[in-house]
Amino acid sequence: MGLGGISLINSMYIYFDQNTINIFPFGVLLLFGFLLILWRKKKNKTFLIISMLFGFYILFVLRVTLFPIPYYSYRYDEFVFSPRNLNLIPLYFGECRILRFCIIGSIANVYLTIPLGFGIFFLLGGYKKKALWVSLFIGLYIELTQLLISLFLGFPYRVIDINDVLFNGLGVLIGYLIFRVFVWGYIALSKKWGSLKTGNYEYLFDVVNGSRKMKLNKPEKRIEELRHKINILKSQLPKHSVPASMLIQIEDLEEELEELENGEKES
Repeated sequence: MGLGGISLINSMYIYFDQNTINIFPFGVLLLFGFLLILWRKKKNKTFLIISMLFGFYILFVLRVTLFPIPYYSYRYDEFVFSPRNLNLIPLYFGECRILRFCIIGSIANVYLTIPLGFGIFFLLGGYKKKALWVSLFIGLYIELTQLLISLFLGFPYRVIDINDVLFNGLGVLIGYLIFRVFVWGYIALSKKWGSLKTGNYEYLFDVVNGSRKMKLNKPEKRIEELRHKINILKSQLPKHSVPASMLIQIEDLEEELEELENGEKES
């Protein structure tokens, strides 16, 4: 990547007449401040790394969709929207001067939100169903923000297009499907390699296992919980002088697991 590419990513400019402010560094400071709070709360290392990557992704989305913002001391006599800067008709490209560029832009809108559809579930824990709905409407939030900024500036500084909302939503759905494939693959691999359930991988396993439980009934959820607890306890067993309390706890959990599994087979 050349210097021009680096400047593009690390720039979130606000233009004040002849002056320019790059607020990207402020965004980075806020992100690391947030990560510091999470670290002091002793969050899992994997969670911190994912949070950092997701934070930089959000900054990139803001850079692409909202900046630069041109603020001028003078104002237009009247605020006018035209078909060239406002489209509320789905899949309408009539005002597109070069159709190829519009198609490329639509594909870019899909790619833009695929990471959101995939990554949001690693951060919102028990709010997975709400996370999907919130992320599906991310395009609408962006377009409404552009509209509010345009109203504040006194002129439409960006094209506000319903197609952006639709293609952003499609990107989220694709990201979610990729996440479901990742869940299936990780669960399958964790059955072969138990190390994927503990240590630095424990957070990943909890995420994918929790997502899998969204589609399970109560007995199936309890079976998954028991298997997870048993695996954790067995991984913590010392090589010598195993405490009797740990063995009893494992035996109790295995008995409950066996009863539930037999009940599921009979039903």
